[in-house]
Amino acid sequence: DGKTEETWLLCEIIKKNINGITFASISATGRPSSSYFTRPRKKGKVGEEELYDGVELANISTGEKNDGTYDDLIALPYLHEPALLHALQERFTKNKIYTWTGPILIAVNPFQRLPLYTEALLKAHKRDGL
Repeated sequence: DGKTEETWLLCEIIKKNINGITFASISATGRPSSSYFTRPRKKGKVGEEELYDGVELANISTGEKNDGTYDDLIALPYLHEPALLHALQERFTKNKIYTWTGPILIAVNPFQRLPLYTEALLKAHKRDGL
């Protein structure tokens, strides 16, 4: 039917200039691969955020969130599908299976027991009806 599927790749910027951006996908080991991609810069007004065709910005670890995990996804600087999925994946790899997005709780099943519920916490829930 002529439709193409899109995918999201975590990449590192190799070079950026006035015409476009060149980046390398990140391998499973966390290092840039030898495959480079180039995307043209979108036309826009001077002073506007630089945007590139087919490129969504990722949320980087800065300031108080050095581990890159946000308890509430509303705090992410960039809110788009790839950034949300990446944030959930990062939290999952750190056994942080509960994540908020505003008033909504997202729980990712780890398919294993995690030491999240201490005896004291279970007693408090039972006692206080939490």
